[in-house]
Amino acid sequence: MAEFITILYPLVALATVIGYLPQIRKLIVATRRPQNVSLASWLIWTVSGFLAFAYAGIVLQDFMLSINAGLNAALITLTTGLIIYNNYIRFEDKDELKEKITKSLSPVTNEAETTAIRIREAA
Repeated sequence: MAEFITILYPLVALATVIGYLPQIRKLIVATRRPQNVSLASWLIWTVSGFLAFAYAGIVLQDFMLSINAGLNAALITLTTGLIIYNNYIRFEDKDELKEKITKSLSPVTNEAETTAIRIREAA
């Protein structure tokens, strides 16, 4: 039985790729921001995927498990990257982006600093 599982196990890599392809394709051909996608979940899965890859390679030293975990981590990272790209770069409202940049470059970034500046100016 163990030999049979060992022979079938490489199919997990194929199933992993097939499982991610529809999501990756949708993110690549998207015409607007992804709706109802939790970036926090994808970030957690990214960390989890890399920890599984490290565990398989370093602790277990299992070649096939390392291949599968590494492929999984790479595809999760790709998906996460596409979500970030689509949400914050590709479909970012240009006016909103300008406002964020202007606000971040402004010398006054919070209420405490504004109050401190006003007190210095009044003195």
